[in-house]
Amino acid sequence: KMEHERAAAVGEAVPFNFSAASSRDEILYASEIPAAMSGNQLPEAGSITEEMVLPWITHMQSKGIARVILLVDDNELKWYAPPGLISMQQKAFKSVVNIPMCVWNSWDRIYQHILDAEAAQEKILAHCVHGEGRTSRILAAWLMCKYGLSAEGATAEVQSFAKREGVRRAENTPRLQNYVKVGYDDWRKDAVHHPPGWKSRKSFELHRQWKDAREVSPHGTAYPQVVHRQLTNEDIPSGSRVIVIGDVHGCAQTLDLLLQECGHDPLTDKVIFVGDLVHKGPDSVAVVKRARELRALCVRGNHDDAALFACIQRRLAHALASPATTSDVEERDAKRPRRDDTANGSADQPGGRTDEQKSQKPFEYAWTDGLDDDDLTYLADLPYTLRLPDKYDIGGQQREVLIVHAGLVAGAPLEGQLAKDMYKIRDVKPVQASTSASDGGNTEDGADEVKKWEGQELAVDGSVAWVDVWTGPEHVYFGHDANRKLQHSPFATGLDSGACYGFNLSAAILPGGEIKAVSSKPEIDAFINATPKA
Repeated sequence: KMEHERAAAVGEAVPFNFSAASSRDEILYASEIPAAMSGNQLPEAGSITEEMVLPWITHMQSKGIARVILLVDDNELKWYAPPGLISMQQKAFKSVVNIPMCVWNSWDRIYQHILDAEAAQEKILAHCVHGEGRTSRILAAWLMCKYGLSAEGATAEVQSFAKREGVRRAENTPRLQNYVKVGYDDWRKDAVHHPPGWKSRKSFELHRQWKDAREVSPHGTAYPQVVHRQLTNEDIPSGSRVIVIGDVHGCAQTLDLLLQECGHDPLTDKVIFVGDLVHKGPDSVAVVKRARELRALCVRGNHDDAALFACIQRRLAHALASPATTSDVEERDAKRPRRDDTANGSADQPGGRTDEQKSQKPFEYAWTDGLDDDDLTYLADLPYTLRLPDKYDIGGQQREVLIVHAGLVAGAPLEGQLAKDMYKIRDVKPVQASTSASDGGNTEDGADEVKKWEGQELAVDGSVAWVDVWTGPEHVYFGHDANRKLQHSPFATGLDSGACYGFNLSAAILPGGEIKAVSSKPEIDAFINATPKA
């Protein structure tokens, strides 16, 4: 207690816990978050106003800070009233980015921002909540990479300088060492790093039993920084044409053909993918790079997430020199019965594949070795939903538009939707009923009873397609359900038309909702014929 009181007194003497990283460095600085509370107190959501942030901004400007790196998560950002902390800081500084340390490849991204500041001879500030734990590791990591210090030496230098300056910096050399080596931090329970040897799905499930299921995706990756992204007219200018594209699954050539069919104009059109850019098809790496080249928006699909997890596992196995092999995911994936393979097409259906052809299709993740860090960042940042900024004419009605990979459970608020539903749901089943509409759910034909629904990946007794009970008010564009191909309902349109099985790749064009499609059969046939038989 006495030490805590002494530290608090020091904090009062040094405004905002501000100092440089070291006496030898004039580039990187550190502080606490604006309007930070002492001890373990946490502000209420929306309680920190722009007026309360202004003294922090004024102080940093007086110290010559030009750039800011935040190391905070969504829950911490919620403490700030509109327009939000990032927007407040963007008005005052040349560059502001938020890179939580648990995000894949975060150190490379943070390090590059510091190097950019150094090249411009501008001071850059890193801050977490109290400027102690996360911030201290960034300071020490910079000293390690810039001056060639060991983790122990960098930590000692940060601590020594902090003591001299009268500021608070925490010490955690093992975590610092791991952060620089692996490239992201495990300070949060939803971090994606796992120790070497924790390779299989089963071992990961055991590891995450203590975790909050809302914090980790079903495949084990960290949640993106923004789970539900509200787009603005900076993302999609008013009047722009929007092309919403179904599950591409690595069909890069077919994607280009579909863009041609849609008359895509890169200067005026915005492309949005419903997820599952990758896996199963001929060239997943090319599709990711094409999406980035198009500056396309996309939501996270289950195959995007699985590929991200597998890629991280493969990289960790190499980076940590683990005796673990990197093939567990591939072996498990190849052995697992696949509903899509057994249900989609046959030799006598247009675009269908024979059993022999299906057996030749390699379900594995070695292709992820072709992803570079920018590709991984793109995949890791994919949100679960996108909400378009304007209403669009769909079937003669002006509708708000949501994009999600698989679907949504009727009656549940967007923030209450589960990750496993948003990228795996196909059906819903009623789980309980109430007589109060305030309980949520869908009321059937004016009846007093209100049903509540539970998402189902596969059909079960009593389940129905989720779109059959979805009554808006938003119109949802989604993918994932290749069995049902194109789906149309008053408030939802399904765009997975089985591209990776040699059927079609489809798109909806807004405004209007016109559907365009091209066959993927030539590309899939060529891929199958070029794949060596086992």
